[in-house]
Amino acid sequence: MDVPIKNALRFLLIFITTAMPSVVLLNGCTSTDPEHITTHGKQLEKASEELLFLLGSPKVFEQTQKQLKYKLRQKAIKDDLSQQERLILSKYNRRLLKMTRQDFNWERLKNPLIDIFVENYTYAELEQILSALEKDEREQFQQTPLGKRFVKTTSDVSRAAMLISTHQLNQFKPKFNKLVEEMMFELEDV
Repeated sequence: MDVPIKNALRFLLIFITTAMPSVVLLNGCTSTDPEHITTHGKQLEKASEELLFLLGSPKVFEQTQKQLKYKLRQKAIKDDLSQQERLILSKYNRRLLKMTRQDFNWERLKNPLIDIFVENYTYAELEQILSALEKDEREQFQQTPLGKRFVKTTSDVSRAAMLISTHQLNQFKPKFNKLVEEMMFELEDV
């Protein structure tokens, strides 16, 4: 197999294993109070989703998808490939992008992330957080007990988000490997 094609495949695997798990970074807090989970139901979930949007999680996720698409295009353009190899690579790039949109889409990722907030905050706490962030009163908010708790546990919630992403990535890898095998088989005939 040509070196440029091997490099393209190596790039794809590195990008998927390093960039995709870090798609979403959140701020949050932990609590073991069962009241947080059951009291406010849908309102609590809605407030959690609003917080995710306010923190920019969907935008970061969308930007990562766009970055993958751009990198795949650039890789196909830059490498010294024959026209037939470019067509094959382009076909598999489209399939890869479709697979990542199916397996790493916001709708699949948001519910586990919403659950993190639902399990850790009351509806009233989420409303306070949202209000402070919407009014751009972060500095004052961070001085409150809730603000301090929110800041203190950011890394815990970020780790939970990374675990969710890593789990999804592990489910994705067999599909990715199969796609690479198909592409390699097709490129052998060129």
